[in-house]
Amino acid sequence: MFLDLLAEQPLSIITSSGGQPAAAAAGTALSAAAASAAGAATPAEDWRIYFAFKGELPSAEELASFRGIVITGSVADAFGSDPWLLKLRATVKAAIERRTRVLGVCFGHQLVGCTLGARVGRAGCWEVGARRVSVAAEAREQLAADGASWARLLPDALCLHEFHQDQVLEVPPGATLLASSERCPVEMYAVGDHVLCIQGHPEFDQEVVEQLAAPRLAAIGEGDVQRMRQSLEDLPVAQQAQQLQAICRAFLKG
Repeated sequence: MFLDLLAEQPLSIITSSGGQPAAAAAGTALSAAAASAAGAATPAEDWRIYFAFKGELPSAEELASFRGIVITGSVADAFGSDPWLLKLRATVKAAIERRTRVLGVCFGHQLVGCTLGARVGRAGCWEVGARRVSVAAEAREQLAADGASWARLLPDALCLHEFHQDQVLEVPPGATLLASSERCPVEMYAVGDHVLCIQGHPEFDQEVVEQLAAPRLAAIGEGDVQRMRQSLEDLPVAQQAQQLQAICRAFLKG
């Protein structure tokens, strides 16, 4: 059984042109990828959703029943002191201590970093669009040699969608740096075979990025808006997003 901890109300963010809540679809894409497993004949995994931003979290007994946990995006500051954030970080810490598989994406990446004791804060700019990320080959091979078989699936470089103004500012204590990019030195990190965190969004497509950016163009700034549009045009994210989703699936299923 797997757990999806929502840190934001998806319907409050965006509705796609087809009438489906696009952010909700994006936020559950990793769950769907994990549930689909390796083939059409594989039965769907059992997923539970908790609305963490409403204070809804599993009990210690319930937490023990989950094989893996996913934490995706939010407009909240992962390093904030709101009561629901403190409780969420405590839940994530308990899961990590149990060696439950924890997958953090964007806000989730930052929240896990904060939980592990890393500095997390403003990036100094908006990172929006598509980015090329370099994978640390030696770290990847060492993780794989130590038993994290999913690490072998990581290519030397990949492209993914980004949408954030906060980021993890240092590698968390006890973690292995897996990938970096021009503006984000800690793009991916892992702890053993049971924690994987990604700053970018393997669950986003270009439409979601553009629609999320639309009401924030003035805040993002003209230069970074142009950078966003050019990167979305130039970089082959769609194909590699599927590859990264497959890595997330392999991680969660062990």
